[in-house]
Amino acid sequence: MIIGLALQINIANIFSGIVINIERPFRIGDWVKIGNFPEGKIVDINWRTTKIQTRDDTMLSIPNSQASEAQVENFSFPNAGYWQYFTLHVDPIHPPDRVKKILLDAALSSKFVAKDPAPFTRFLGLTAGITSQSQSYAANYLICIFVPDYGKKFAYNEDVWMNLWKHLRRAGIRVVLPRQETHFFLEGVKRKPERIGKTLMMLQELEIFRPFSYRSQNLSQQKSPSASLYVRRDHCSAGR
Repeated sequence: MIIGLALQINIANIFSGIVINIERPFRIGDWVKIGNFPEGKIVDINWRTTKIQTRDDTMLSIPNSQASEAQVENFSFPNAGYWQYFTLHVDPIHPPDRVKKILLDAALSSKFVAKDPAPFTRFLGLTAGITSQSQSYAANYLICIFVPDYGKKFAYNEDVWMNLWKHLRRAGIRVVLPRQETHFFLEGVKRKPERIGKTLMMLQELEIFRPFSYRSQNLSQQKSPSASLYVRRDHCSAGR
């Protein structure tokens, strides 16, 4: 039974490998993401597994039966280039036409950004939800660029962000970040007179304080690190 099950699994992988080679959802050299596996570059497709080299420089072997049934996102097809999007939150006091021009100049100054198709910018207004990054506290701008190789996307992102930062700073345009204000209210050192009166009444009800007259009870409340209540006895009416 064990041998039969192993043969069945291998046969499934072999047929899946044939299907992959016929349909060609990916090819050697493509950058892909298969199912829930990490994205990486296809380095080999054999009769049993599909091998992917991840960004961590590790080798991932996926059984062909799983690769053929999983969702495949191919970043290198139909061509090696791909669109990359950046969202910026800018102070609304700046005119949108001027901001868009500066952002476009910043994108074009990157050596990695393709000139054809050309990059473009969009003013998304002051409303949250237009894109996943849009916020209501700022003027939202979208920068769209086309870059040649998905495998180098982090290098492209860094170069574009550096250029955006330099151009905006040179133009005196402020990028807006989310801000949260927290207010602390401290209680006064002295308690209100009515609270002190309630404290005295509670003490008078305790048996230990019954031998003392109301006048002989002198309570002094002080604010200390431990927030203690000090009770001082000046005169005792009992026994005198």
